[in-house]
Amino acid sequence: MNALDELIYAMEVVRDAISEKDTDKAHEAVTVFLMEFAASFGVHSDFFKKTFPILEQLKEHIEKGRFDEAEPLAIAFLARMRQWKEANS
Repeated sequence: MNALDELIYAMEVVRDAISEKDTDKAHEAVTVFLMEFAASFGVHSDFFKKTFPILEQLKEHIEKGRFDEAEPLAIAFLARMRQWKEANS
């Protein structure tokens, strides 16, 4: 499994936890995703700097139990990562 596949899997876990409205699981999953994302792209990359605010917003929605607001962000980010994978295959 390459880094992008691992990120997709991690975001699927986030999405599933959000769907289940499981705050603890979703918080843990998004934290793991953020660490993997930072490790994959580097915290100083332009891509990371542009994307991180969206991921922080996702994390905030989860922490506050706003699953209806978090879910579209997780789904959109997951779709975008799948597009990257397809484009780079």
